[in-house]
This record gives sequence, C-alpha cells and structure tokens, in this order.
Amino acid sequence: MPNLLTTIKQLKIEKGALPFSVYTSIKEQKLLSVPIAKPLLIVVLSGDKVLGTHDKVACHSGDFIFLSDSPAIDMRNIPKNQEYFALLVEFDHQDFRGLPVNLASKTNYFVGKTIPLL
Repeated sequence: MPNLLTTIKQLKIEKGALPFSVYTSIKEQKLLSVPIAKPLLIVVLSGDKVLGTHDKVACHSGDFIFLSDSPAIDMRNIPKNQEYFALLVEFDHQDFRGLPVNLASKTNYFVGKTIPLL
C-alpha cells in the first residue's frame, strides 16, 4: 500500500489529467447526502472511510468499496495518524455492458481487500 500511495502522489505532481482522482483530508470529515452519479471505485490508501448512518460500512486502509449509482449517501473520511487518502475511479454505465446482472442482489456496494491483482 505505501508504494501505491507514493506512486499516486508522484503522478499527481508530474502529470496533468489522469484517469483517476484522489481525495485527501487532514481532519475528519462528515459528508451528508453525497450523490453518486456513476458507479465508483474508492480505494482507501490511508485512514478510514465509513458509509451510512444506521447500517454503517467501514473501509480501512487497504480496503476498497465499489458503489453503484445512488441518489445520496452519508460518509465520513477519518485520518489515522496521517492524512486520509483515497483513490477514486469513476465508471460509465456502458463499461458494464455484456456483464451478467444479478437482479436478486439488493446491495448498492461491494467491499473488499485491495490486492495487487486489483
């Protein structure tokens, strides 16, 4: 994880437009009713992200969460001993054409560990 964090910071300095965004914060943030317009992959590289207010979902450093589009979601970005730092990759709906759809699943997110294959 530290190597990926260092690489991303270096790319942000050297390059202009990149196919991803980064989000950082040195203080805890409480974001309310954040609209998710397109499917979004968030890789937490430093700190924690907590989604929701009642049924909370936590992503720690080294975790990712994949969010489907949704009208609004509450979230907290929590630095831990250093800045909160996350990599964000937004997808278009057409990126998923041809993939099987599981209509039985009602989950608007998927959480997992970030591994080198990802």
